[in-house]
Amino acid sequence: MIVNKKICACVNYAKIRSLYFWQNKLEDHAEFITLFKTTDQRSEELKAEIEKRHPYEIPEVVELKMNDVSESYVTWMALSTNSVI
Repeated sequence: MIVNKKICACVNYAKIRSLYFWQNKLEDHAEFITLFKTTDQRSEELKAEIEKRHPYEIPEVVELKMNDVSESYVTWMALSTNSVI
């Protein structure tokens, strides 16, 4: 849905195992780590969409800035998200 809406150009995901404390209880769950690739212009919209749709009360949303990316890849991301470069 997020790719179809052109909020991000690409999504990578892999199944992982997570251990963490939640409400004073140790949790052990199978989860997915997900990388959403988008532009600066779409990042706030993407984060809002993730938080709206995520089943957790406090989803982990971390923004990593890309500082060394090929021009052709940035161009593709911009075209894929209707962004201006």
